Amino acid sequence: MSFVNLFPKLFAAGFYYKTFVGPTRGSWMFYEKFIRKAAGMGKPTTEADPDHYEKAYAFCDLLVVGSGPSGLAAAISAGRSGLRVILVEDDTVLGGSLLAASKDAKLAQWLKSALAELETLPSVRVMTRTCAFGAYDNMTFALLERVSDHLVTPAPFPPRRRMWACPRRAGDPGNRHDRAPIVFGNNDLPGVLPGIAGAHLYQQTQAVAVGNKVVVFTKSGTDYAAA
Repeated sequence: MSFVNLFPKLFAAGFYYKTFVGPTRGSWMFYEKFIRKAAGMGKPTTEADPDHYEKAYAFCDLLVVGSGPSGLAAAISAGRSGLRVILVEDDTVLGGSLLAASKDAKLAQWLKSALAELETLPSVRVMTRTCAFGAYDNMTFALLERVSDHLVTPAPFPPRRRMWACPRRAGDPGNRHDRAPIVFGNNDLPGVLPGIAGAHLYQQTQAVAVGNKVVVFTKSGTDYAAA
């Protein structure tokens, strides 16, 4: 048995985050050095960060998180009525789960027409490579836009990342939060996923297989379809 296969059996997921107590108070300070070294975290650099970052504000009547079918429909419906809409998508392209349904001609056509209509709505702003990561007081939401992370040779002036503060009510069209997985022994070991639908989408868009032998244990309709 290789060390790679043996490691999960010796150290379960979350081992690094477990609290070590005893035999005396403060023993964790002794353990910490060895745990960090085993985790391969290395030493932080002391060099100055060559990149620069910005912060900005965006205002809208409706913030839609996610560009799946529900998110696109919500943004288009609100945009038709003249509301100021911001549609944020963490991926580089719009479509969400529809990207895995490329073989379905009707869904592919609906996605194409929806994206075309979005471009005609002046009050809808689309932000790809943007993650909505926080909701705070007075309905203010925090967004992180990856402006030039994907560029091999970034332009000299745009920032690497831009953080947005977006004070407004938000619409979450669904599928943005993983449901609690079915609990069973060793369900937190590497290779165990909370849902197969995300892996299926990754396979369809990035051509990366989940594995050679896959076992699906679910009660979700989307997971059945992906399996």
